[in-house]
Amino acid sequence: KHEATPDNEKGNLGYLIELCVNQMICEMLNTRLSELRQLPRPPFINAHVYDGNFYVSKTKDAFTGVAVCKEGEIEDGITALLREIERARRFGFTESEYARIRSEYLRHLESAYNERDKRKNDSYVSEYVRLFLDNEPAPGIENEYALFNQIAPNISVQDLNRFLGQLITETNQVITLFLPDKEGLIYPDKEIILNILKQVKADGVIGVIHSNGC
Repeated sequence: KHEATPDNEKGNLGYLIELCVNQMICEMLNTRLSELRQLPRPPFINAHVYDGNFYVSKTKDAFTGVAVCKEGEIEDGITALLREIERARRFGFTESEYARIRSEYLRHLESAYNERDKRKNDSYVSEYVRLFLDNEPAPGIENEYALFNQIAPNISVQDLNRFLGQLITETNQVITLFLPDKEGLIYPDKEIILNILKQVKADGVIGVIHSNGC
């Protein structure tokens, strides 16, 4: 968990940059999790991360990891998810990962910019509702596209990794399980979950190594 940005501080450029950085971090980690799903024996059915409200709290945000596990493989799924989050926390992301996700983000913005005249009304409504309720920025795709093209060259992968270190900490962590009430299903208890968390932190995880040396 971490402090949420107060509504009165969301109108500045720094907050918009923070949103972009946050989104790219989540996309890079989600790419790694997606690669695990391609293994012959994937550790989970699906998994992803995001950063946002801690449940319904408006004053606390949380960097959140979600894993959907097979019956009987709950511990394996939790371990794999936590290990990838810990790997990112310790070693960050590589230049090649960042270059790829930055290009994809720019292509997404460019596509939205080119299709701006075809944008549906309901997307405007949801954007302005967030602006009204939470003071979330609504700069418009024209300004967002121009802004990101201007700031992207000045944001390094080291900047992202430093920001990631503020999102993922070794303390103030919460693990929640949502499990079916099914006869015969063995549920991991608190001690097992805490041992998984302790073991992941003690493991000698290594950083991601790419064949191109990045």
